[in-house]
Amino acid sequence: MSVVDAILPVLLISILGYVLARFGFFSAEGHKALSRLTFTILIPSLLFLGVIKSNLGNIFYFPFLASYFIPVVIVFLVAQVVSRLFLNLGATGRGVFSTGAAYSNATVIGIPICLYTLGEESLVPLSIIVTFHNFILFTLGTIAAESRQFSVKNVVNQMAGLLQSFVTNPITLALIAGVLVNVFAVPIPPVLFESISFVSEAAVPIAFLVLGASISDYGLRGQWLPVLFLVPIKLFLLPLLVWFFTFRVFDSSVLWGQTAVMIAAGPVGIATYVFAQRYQSGESYLATSILVSTILSVVSFGFWLNWMGVS
Repeated sequence: MSVVDAILPVLLISILGYVLARFGFFSAEGHKALSRLTFTILIPSLLFLGVIKSNLGNIFYFPFLASYFIPVVIVFLVAQVVSRLFLNLGATGRGVFSTGAAYSNATVIGIPICLYTLGEESLVPLSIIVTFHNFILFTLGTIAAESRQFSVKNVVNQMAGLLQSFVTNPITLALIAGVLVNVFAVPIPPVLFESISFVSEAAVPIAFLVLGASISDYGLRGQWLPVLFLVPIKLFLLPLLVWFFTFRVFDSSVLWGQTAVMIAAGPVGIATYVFAQRYQSGESYLATSILVSTILSVVSFGFWLNWMGVS
């Protein structure tokens, strides 16, 4: 499969979702319902089946976690410096900016793009990153955003909310269930297995459709200076560092390294906009960054697929 063959169907399905949303085929409520279906049923079903069929010998492979999240922390700190020196942002603004710069759209784009371009074998490394992704990134963002008026109570409350969200997230629950079924060899009735398998087949195309529809929610809202810093950091610096750490520092397997780089090469995560709304800071430029980075991620994905020799 050439890079163009890998990326073009993703682009076309996403464009279809965007057009359907823009021309009113999806109402706001319908779009949200389809998104909930995708990320509470379809994607969790796909991940559950992938995990129960995988060899989980490396599920707690900490060097792999380090190879992804050390670059994430580095990028977060670089963004802190950039946002202070060049954008003159306060503590809250720097926390929001840095979270956007380091936070990949791992679920809406990362999961389907890895499965489509790298195959089901990428599910285990993909699951490892996705499991810890939100918790680590939003923990960093919360600590940074709260640093100006640091309060142990505020941080503890925020962390409790993050932990609750982490534990009750359908994707996390599906991964945990898959690991338990795999490790303890829990038998699954054939009818149930086939039903879950049938549902999971819709996950990847519907996820790309939801992606396109989601883009229609964001527009070009001004404040271009933060965007001009944030998008290159996200689309170039983060995957470059992840590539270096996975292949040069920790010497990960080819497939695991490719999976990590593809997640890192993704656009700014949509959840960062919600994070910005919580602190009422940076909503405008983050919305623009999500849109711009999502469009440019086609180039980013294509570059890294070609660089890593994925065919």
